[in-house]
Amino acid sequence: MQSDRRCAEGDGTPAAYAGVRVLDFTQYQQGPIATQVLADFGAEVIKIERPGTGDGFRGSNLTGTMNVVAGGYGPAFLACNRNKKSLALNLKHPRARGLVYALAEKSDVVVSNFRPGVMEKLGLGYEDLNRINPGIICSYATGYGRTGPDRETLGQDMMGQCRAGLVRGDPPHTCGFNVCDQIGGLLLAQGIMAALAARERTGRGQTVDTNLFNAGLVADTLGATAFLNADRVRPRNGGTGTLAGAPDRATRNPMYALYRAKDGRWVHIIDAFRDRPLERQCQALGIPESVARDPRFADVHNLTPEAYEELKGHLAAGVARFTAEEVVARFKAQDMMAVPVSGYRETFDDPQVRENDMMLEAQHPVAGRMRLLGFPVKLSDTPAALRRAPPLLGEHNEEVLGGLLGMSAAEIEALKKDGVM
Repeated sequence: MQSDRRCAEGDGTPAAYAGVRVLDFTQYQQGPIATQVLADFGAEVIKIERPGTGDGFRGSNLTGTMNVVAGGYGPAFLACNRNKKSLALNLKHPRARGLVYALAEKSDVVVSNFRPGVMEKLGLGYEDLNRINPGIICSYATGYGRTGPDRETLGQDMMGQCRAGLVRGDPPHTCGFNVCDQIGGLLLAQGIMAALAARERTGRGQTVDTNLFNAGLVADTLGATAFLNADRVRPRNGGTGTLAGAPDRATRNPMYALYRAKDGRWVHIIDAFRDRPLERQCQALGIPESVARDPRFADVHNLTPEAYEELKGHLAAGVARFTAEEVVARFKAQDMMAVPVSGYRETFDDPQVRENDMMLEAQHPVAGRMRLLGFPVKLSDTPAALRRAPPLLGEHNEEVLGGLLGMSAAEIEALKKDGVM
């Protein structure tokens, strides 16, 4: 695995959100993903963290890669906090509120992911900050929303997955990653971008809300809409060449399923977007033409149990005759799709990952070399750029307070001695 894009601090590349300043009170994943998107496209994101501990993801191995920490950074923190500055500030100290007010007057967006009411208790809610800066946009990421019976309930990704209907099957299977956190962060970034665009016309700020529950609902928009309109539940893919947890045979399709190839890798074959799909799959796998012509397989979505098992057996035997790469090549020759199931090692050795510029490298003076995911969205004129590595806790205290608020070194040192920061 290699990466060849390095930190581009000060390279002069135009940025879409240059000049936009964000006060970021978020931690863990949902909120930090949103502010990282803005930072990638040039916004100045000032991450306000608790002195001493900072974001709960610092030093955390919640990604499951135990003992993988770079220079005191947990991999989860690295994933969500590039291109940001860190200001370590004790929000419970009365003098800290004045500093936040002064920064809010010079900022465009405030983002938080506390439970509803926390920012208001701190005197940092929308009504408080709007009096200081009528153009301020206050963005809230929560578990279930800022209204309703569960507004004060703690939220976490798995709670969103379970309640949104994403955990399916018998036994049930989760999505395998923090899908609600990740999509929730992207939705929050989208909402902030929309609010910034609206402010260009109106000159006014507003609030932006999103939550993990909503993110889980839209994660499977097609499945949710099918249920709402046809009372059908789309099953989760299983690992044996069938669709686990299917409520009836009509939702099981042997031509759209996982099979094990000759070299032991799993391959997902796909019958979408082409005419004569069974004929093409049989040709790709060396299955006799008589199978493709068999009238029992004419309607693959309404197979009898016997026909289902027989067709699945033909396809499984066909895939097992070839390696995963050979299956992919043979399907491609038929203008059909097949894809091997990849682990991360295969994924990041994939030439298309390099072509898409999806691995970046940053050099930090303390932590050293870091490798990060690239930018999934490409803009031709105002692209995202890696300007700075994820920050050390409080790394930019002097830069933020001295540069933005004009405080002297002595004044900043006095704040530290008084426990403000």
